[in-house]
Amino acid sequence: FVMLSRPAKIESLNPEIHNRDIFLCMDVSSSVDELNRDICEELKKVVEELDGERFGITIFNGQSVLLVPLTNDYQYVLETLDMLGKGFEMSIESDYELNILNDLDMELFRYMYEGTLADEGSSIIGDGLASALYSFPDLENNGRSRMIIFTTDNDLRGEPTVTVEQAAELCGKNEVKVFAIAPENVVDESSFKRAVEKTGGGYYKSTDKKAYDQLVEDIKKTNNSVVGIKTTETQITDRPEELFIWMLVCLGVYFVISKKLKF
Repeated sequence: FVMLSRPAKIESLNPEIHNRDIFLCMDVSSSVDELNRDICEELKKVVEELDGERFGITIFNGQSVLLVPLTNDYQYVLETLDMLGKGFEMSIESDYELNILNDLDMELFRYMYEGTLADEGSSIIGDGLASALYSFPDLENNGRSRMIIFTTDNDLRGEPTVTVEQAAELCGKNEVKVFAIAPENVVDESSFKRAVEKTGGGYYKSTDKKAYDQLVEDIKKTNNSVVGIKTTETQITDRPEELFIWMLVCLGVYFVISKKLKF
């Protein structure tokens, strides 16, 4: 009879809506192919776990290209990361003689590099980071938490408009945290790491087996921005479980003590 009365738990909820904006900024010079291939695979796992965040992708070499504007279309983001990953894999395994590339290889080559090559140089690190920063819409509006996942070996081969230190300082002023992942052969590591960490983000070596797990953990530790609060909701949840268990126990005891024993 007590169970038929449907015992329930009543809660008043004020659910908050939390969001982050995350840009992946990738140095697509060939010296970083292995790092980028690995992080594409790792980030596909991360994106699949997101709920409410927006995700974007910029790539750079001699100049920057906005590949994916901030979006919550996770399927599109995953498809883009998959295309990039295949391109990096092809770059690692090929000698890259353009005259012998088949149509698919040429398509992947163009997808990775078209628009990023420039006569002035390659791996313009500071410009790449600054371009990712200014790809955030409404940068002056601090209503959302923003961060950049930055992959590079910091091997500058040209004259930048802004240095890495200046770009990182701009990120800090705009409350954008930078989380950098670098390979073993990173150039001028101490100053690069110092510039990144000043933004409130983190620095990771790709050779560390726990680097990607630590990156995800650190990003999740950052404060979600509260972009809204839903109307107060009253939630009623039926709770028959405990009574059902007690009923089974009582029935078991009843059958045991009422059983007629035969000798």
